[in-house]
Amino acid sequence: MTSAEPAFAFVSATGGSITNIQHYAIHTFTSNGTFTVRIGGTVEVLVVAGGGAGGSADNGGGGAGGLIYTNAYTVTNKQVISVVVGGGGTSSDTRGGSSSFGTLTAIGGGKGGTRSGALSTSGGSGGGGSAAWHGVTESYPGAGTAGQGNSGGNGVWPDGGIDATGGGGGGAGGVGSAGITKIPGNGGVGLEFPQFADVGGYPSGWFAGGGGGASLAAGNPVGTGGKGGGGNGGNYGTTAQNGKANTGGGGVIGGSGIVIVRYMPPPPGTVLLLE
Repeated sequence: MTSAEPAFAFVSATGGSITNIQHYAIHTFTSNGTFTVRIGGTVEVLVVAGGGAGGSADNGGGGAGGLIYTNAYTVTNKQVISVVVGGGGTSSDTRGGSSSFGTLTAIGGGKGGTRSGALSTSGGSGGGGSAAWHGVTESYPGAGTAGQGNSGGNGVWPDGGIDATGGGGGGAGGVGSAGITKIPGNGGVGLEFPQFADVGGYPSGWFAGGGGGASLAAGNPVGTGGKGGGGNGGNYGTTAQNGKANTGGGGVIGGSGIVIVRYMPPPPGTVLLLE
């Protein structure tokens, strides 16, 4: 007959970069690693995938990486949990890489559509529609993954020429807006987690903003990246911005993802005898 594992009101673990803030331990992973549990219990977890690529001249904005948050993830004594941090999309043809923590998997952000004919793709959040697709008047965005993000915005080709614009990429907190004549769509807003402001986000505590859509003509406006690391779009006179690293923001190159774990550790001086 085996006895049940002892129940504790706190957790102890190793892995990633550990920061102690007030009464909490926060483990931050910006690359692949392992979270090794000494004392099991309940932890808080944020998983953000890499953002999709997009937003260069006449493209739709890159979708933000998928975002999963829980404040009730159970870990057990001596458990070793694999952590994967997805990279951002590196060209207009790629979406972001997925991130994971144990059973939680956040899907990489969708790529923005391109004027040359490459369609936007779905992802954690969807990429924005391109400024045009071989002369059609409107191009459609990628969809987001339920519980992780939102869709991008439509692109538009209103006159068959220089006033075409791309839609914004979706963000974890909102859809990307549609492009209209001369004015591209903005990236969808991300989500704020103030408890993680000291270890990540852009601005601090904000993650998974969509990338801004692009204009075709130099001198026309560009789409604004969503709060949470999304990069602004570009045009033939303005270079689009990358998504911010370790936020999952969409951009001409998507921002890489991040995994953050927070819990209450044992009080200083506590001695625990575990088999």
